[in-house]
Amino acid sequence: MELLTEDFIEFLYLKGINKFEWKLLLDYSSAEALNILGNYSEMTFEKVMRTVNFLEYRTTNTLELINCTDRKIISIFLELPLKSNLNFLKIDSVDKLQATTSISSKQISKRYFYSREKDIFNLIESGYKVVDKKMFGYLDITRKSQLN
Repeated sequence: MELLTEDFIEFLYLKGINKFEWKLLLDYSSAEALNILGNYSEMTFEKVMRTVNFLEYRTTNTLELINCTDRKIISIFLELPLKSNLNFLKIDSVDKLQATTSISSKQISKRYFYSREKDIFNLIESGYKVVDKKMFGYLDITRKSQLN
């Protein structure tokens, strides 16, 4: 397995380690090499989590979309009545929301519990999926029209 990607080489450079020294670390100081890899993994993890801005979680009768801003989470939560013909597990169900009049909805805003990246990771680990801005905006408009 070749670890020497451009990003990893840049990381090693920033740590003051060249390719030759890295190969020596792998051969003779595996504990130090593992420590360097751990630091690189943390930086990569944070870089990836910073790119996530919107998440969603679906059940049969609930749909939650989250906007992950810099300082807080804005969550829109929709709930269908128990005897609804819609099923949020079906992707096209969202297109039929406008015709449904008995949707329960709420919007919640709260600060991150740990940090933005760690909280996003925990949400993804618990089943949330990364989505785009379009879905959040659509649900926000739909929720507001239901309130009127």
